[in-house]
Amino acid sequence: MKTAIRCCLWFTLLSALVSAHAQDLTDLTLIAHYPLTIDASDTTGRQEDITLINTPFQDGGIYCNGKYVGGEDPDGCQAVTPRLDGFSFQKFAFSADIFVAEPYTEGHVLLIGGGSYRWIDSYLDSDGIVGFGYNHEHAYTWGLWQTFTVTYDSLSGTARCYLDGTKVDEMHLTGFTHGDERFVGITHSGYGLTYQGVLRNLKIYSRTEPDGPDPFVQDSLALVALYNATDGPNWTNNTNWLSGPVTSWYGITVEHGRVTIVALASNGLSGVMPPELGYLTAMHGLYLYDNHLTGGIPQSLGQLTELQSLHLEVNELGNTIPLQIFDLPKLSQLILSGNRIVGNIPAQIGQLTALNDLGLDNNLLEGSIPSGIGNCTLLANCNMGGNQLSGQIPAAFGDCTCLETLNLGNNQLTGEIPTELSNCIELIYLTLGNNQLTGSIPPELGDCTKLERVYLNSNQLEGEVPASLGNWTQCQYLDIYDNQLFGDLPSSLSNLTALKSFDCFQNRFTGLPDLSGIATLTDAAVDRNRLTFEDIEPNLAIPTFTYAPQDSVGDRADTTLTAGASLTLSVQVGGTANRYQWKKDKADIAGAVSPEYTLPVLDAADAGKYHCEITSTLVMELTLVSRPVTVTVTGGSTAADESGSLPARFALYQNTPNPFNPVTLIRYDVPAPARVTIRVFDVRGHQVRVLLDERKEAGSHQTAWNGLNDSGTASASGVYLVRMQTDGRLHTGKMILIR
Repeated sequence: MKTAIRCCLWFTLLSALVSAHAQDLTDLTLIAHYPLTIDASDTTGRQEDITLINTPFQDGGIYCNGKYVGGEDPDGCQAVTPRLDGFSFQKFAFSADIFVAEPYTEGHVLLIGGGSYRWIDSYLDSDGIVGFGYNHEHAYTWGLWQTFTVTYDSLSGTARCYLDGTKVDEMHLTGFTHGDERFVGITHSGYGLTYQGVLRNLKIYSRTEPDGPDPFVQDSLALVALYNATDGPNWTNNTNWLSGPVTSWYGITVEHGRVTIVALASNGLSGVMPPELGYLTAMHGLYLYDNHLTGGIPQSLGQLTELQSLHLEVNELGNTIPLQIFDLPKLSQLILSGNRIVGNIPAQIGQLTALNDLGLDNNLLEGSIPSGIGNCTLLANCNMGGNQLSGQIPAAFGDCTCLETLNLGNNQLTGEIPTELSNCIELIYLTLGNNQLTGSIPPELGDCTKLERVYLNSNQLEGEVPASLGNWTQCQYLDIYDNQLFGDLPSSLSNLTALKSFDCFQNRFTGLPDLSGIATLTDAAVDRNRLTFEDIEPNLAIPTFTYAPQDSVGDRADTTLTAGASLTLSVQVGGTANRYQWKKDKADIAGAVSPEYTLPVLDAADAGKYHCEITSTLVMELTLVSRPVTVTVTGGSTAADESGSLPARFALYQNTPNPFNPVTLIRYDVPAPARVTIRVFDVRGHQVRVLLDERKEAGSHQTAWNGLNDSGTASASGVYLVRMQTDGRLHTGKMILIR
C-alpha cells in the first residue's frame, strides 16, 4: 500500500503546554528514515527520495528560510516525501530533529502531509492530508538540536507532541461528517511565519496490523494515483478533482463511505493505469474506455472482488491479460476490445461463471479458444473477432445457452462449424466470417430462429445451403459470400420476410429463388456464381441487385473431325429475352445468332475455338459466355490448296487468334516467287514492326507477331494494321492486341 505524505515546515499559533505523557511508539514500524544531511534518500530502502524546494543542505540538515509556504509566498521552503509504501492512517508517528536558529515568538514546527496544515483525515484533498504542529515560545531551546515527535492513534482520537521524549502538547481531534466524506479536524487554528532553522533525521512510523488502513483513505489515494498517472490536469473533465470532497469529483460515485464507480470514459486519460487501483475494493464499476491508456492491465485489479463491470475498451493497452482478472467472482462485464493485447485467452476464463458480456475483439490475441468458455453459462455477448485466434470453434459454446451475440470473425479459425451452436436458441448475431472454416453449414442452425444477423462469408464452406435456414424469419442480414457452396439456393429463403441484405456472391450456386416478394430486401449480391438469366429476371425489382459477372456456361470440349463431316454446337441458357452470338477464335460468325450453330461440311479452315456469347434485353449488364469448344479438322484443303497446287493469287488472311495475347499467326499466299514485305502499323499510320522483308517462293506461308515493336518494347493494347506489299500490290488486315 502507498500513501501520499507531504512534510512541510510551517508556523502557526497552537494551544498551551499540557501535562507530560510518556512517548509511546508501541506497535509502530519504521517505514522511512530520511537523515536529510547530505541527500534526500531513505535509509530503509523502501521509499523514494524526498523532493526539496528552497531547502538547501546546510548546517547538518535542510535549512528553512523563515517564510510561510503557501499561495501567499511561493518561495517558501518545502520538503515533500513521495508516496509512502506501508503507511496507515490508523496509527502512526512522525519524528524529526530540529534546530531553531532564532527565538521567534510565533515560530513553531509543523510536520504536515497534504495541501492543508489544519487537519488529519480519511478524506484527502489534492495530495492527502496528514499534519501536526507544535509551538510554545518557551519550549524550544533555540541554538540547540531537539527531537520533535508527534503520534496519532485513531482509537483514542488524540495526537500528542513531544520534545526530546517529553509530551509538550496534546491535540484532541473531533470527528464529524461532511457529506459522504469522513474526517477529523484539529481543534487548533491560526497560522504564522515559518521558523528559521534546520531539520534532519526525519522518521516516519506506521502500524499496518491488525486493523489495516482506512478503506476510504485507500480509495482516495487510489483516485489520486489515477489522476497523477494519467495526466489528470489535461483530462477533458476533471471538475473538483483534488480540490473538493471525493463525492464531487467528476465521474466518481461514493456509497456508504466507499468509492463504488469510477466512470471516466472518453475523458482524455493518457498514461499507464496505476497499481493503486487495487485499493478500490468496494468498486463494482470501472469505466475507462475510449481514452489513450497504455501499458498493461494492472494485476492488482484482481483484488477488486466486488467488481462487476470492467470497461477498458478502445485504448492502447498491451501485454497479456493478467490471470488475476479471472479470480473476480462477480465480474459480469469484461470488455477489453480495441486494444493491443497479446498472448492467448487464458484457460481460467471458465472461472468467470458470472460473466455476461465478454469483449476481446480487435486485439492481437492468438492461439485457440479455451473449451472452458462453456462454463460461462450466463454469457450473453461474446466478442472475440479481429484477432489471430486459430484452431477449431469449441463445441462447448453450445453450453452457453444464453448467448445472444457470438462474434468470432476475422481470425484464423479452422474446422467445421459445430452443430452444438444450435443449442444457443437465443442467438441474435452470429459472426464467423473471414476465417478458414470448412465443411457444410449445419442444418441444425435452423433451430436458432431468433437470428437477425448471420455472417459466414469468406471461409471455405462447401455443400448445399440447407433448407432449414428458411426458419430464420427474423434475419435481416445474411452473408455467405466467398465460399465454395454449390447447388440451388433453397426456395425456403423466400420465407425470410425481414431480410434487408443478402450476399452470396463468389460461390458455385446454380439456382436462385425468387426473392422479389421480400418487401424489406433492398440489397442483394449474387454475382460470380453459375446463375443464368432465368435466375436473374425474377429478382430485377430488388433496388440494389448485383448479378454480373457469372461463370461460363456449358462444358469445355475438344473435338477432332474429318473434313466433310458436319458439326452442331449448342448452348442451353434459361431466360425469356436472350440473344446469341457465336464466335470463332473470338471473332463474330455472321448470322450465327441462335442457341445452335451448325457447320454442315467441315473444312480445314473451320478449325479453331468456338464459343457463344449470350445477352438479354432484360438483364442488361450480364453477358454469359459458353466454355470454348476446340475443333480440329483432319484432311480437306486450306486457302492455299494442300494438294500440292500453287496458290492462284497473292492473299493475306485474317490473323489467328484475334484478338490475341501474346502471339498471333499471319498466313499469306504467294502465287509466284516475289519479294514480300509485311509491316505492322498503329491506327495513326506509324510503323510499329517490320515482320518480313525478303524474297519468298511460291506457296502458302505464315509469320508471327509477338506484340513487340522494332525496339523490342511491348506494344500497348489496341487496334493495329498489318500490311503485305508484293509485286506492286498492297493487302491490309486488322489485328487487336489485348494486354
